[in-house]
Amino acid sequence: MANGKSVVFSAALETADGTVVVVSHNYVDSNFRVVAFDKRGTLHLATIGRGGNAGPIHQTAETFAGLKRDDIDRFEFQTRDYEYVELSGLPLELSAETEEPSETKKES
Repeated sequence: MANGKSVVFSAALETADGTVVVVSHNYVDSNFRVVAFDKRGTLHLATIGRGGNAGPIHQTAETFAGLKRDDIDRFEFQTRDYEYVELSGLPLELSAETEEPSETKKES
């Protein structure tokens, strides 16, 4: 890919739990998901995702429960950038001026 990012899919494997595909990529600074489309065009989200990193490479095994390999038209690797938001005025620690939500103040 032109941006230095790469994605590699394994062959899909049908198991007792559904269909599993292993995906390796270097989109470590992006929010990602792996989805499957069946032959009717319906999008399916992975029900189980397990993964880990080896340096700049992330590898994940995605399980699509109840979906048979022969019913899958294609897999897609989808990304979106994180949106960073700055919040101000939030206490970082409880103090004498900050009460826990379950406490009530008694008036004297």
